[in-house]
Amino acid sequence: MNFSELEKLFTRYETEKIVIVGLGNTCCSDDSAGLMLWEKLQQQKVFKKAHFINAGCNPENYLMEILESSPDLVIFADAAEDKGLGGVKIYHSDEIDDKDFSTHAYSIGLIEKFLKMNIDCDVRYLGIAIQNSRPGKTISGNVVNQINKFF
Repeated sequence: MNFSELEKLFTRYETEKIVIVGLGNTCCSDDSAGLMLWEKLQQQKVFKKAHFINAGCNPENYLMEILESSPDLVIFADAAEDKGLGGVKIYHSDEIDDKDFSTHAYSIGLIEKFLKMNIDCDVRYLGIAIQNSRPGKTISGNVVNQINKFF
């Protein structure tokens, strides 16, 4: 997948009604890849009017901010421990339980259920395959290359 393909998937949504949530831990090497992906999405003209939230390791702390935005679409950008992925991929809800998509305290699936109980929105997961999530501030070169290749 590349950015042009991502853009085509979301053309049916008004940009103002999209919330993009960046997830990751900047102290755990590749786990910060979701935040790097999120930062690059902010730089894209097509998402200029979208609402961006840097949730770090605690997306549950931003539930009210997401709800108050009244989104039609919520995109979670995160590192994915999917060894077969290689690069960036869109995940749907039913794929999340089978993958180690998130390293966060609360299940990202549980967060999706909470959002959908309160608002009518679509939720997608933009995952970047990682190599490791050990402590350290340096993202693997291959992961950085995959993010750059995506754009």
